[in-house]
Amino acid sequence: MDAAFMQAMMRGLVAFEMPLTRLEAKAKLSQNKKPEQLAAATAVLEAAAEPLTRATGAWMRAALNTLAKAEDTDLERAEADKT
Repeated sequence: MDAAFMQAMMRGLVAFEMPLTRLEAKAKLSQNKKPEQLAAATAVLEAAAEPLTRATGAWMRAALNTLAKAEDTDLERAEADKT
């Protein structure tokens, strides 16, 4: 990139500040994968050397356990509704 082009691009930059009134976030932890794929991905993350990667694996494991419990509860309700 030549200097003249860089200078022209720099003149086009505009700095601004904006106060935040709300921040929303979503955690996408491969929820659209098959259970076997989720378990494998979670195991790889939990076994990683990097602490933040292991923490992500632990977070995924907790989320998977919560989902499994919810699914078990849904199955129990469905079975109870049949009787």
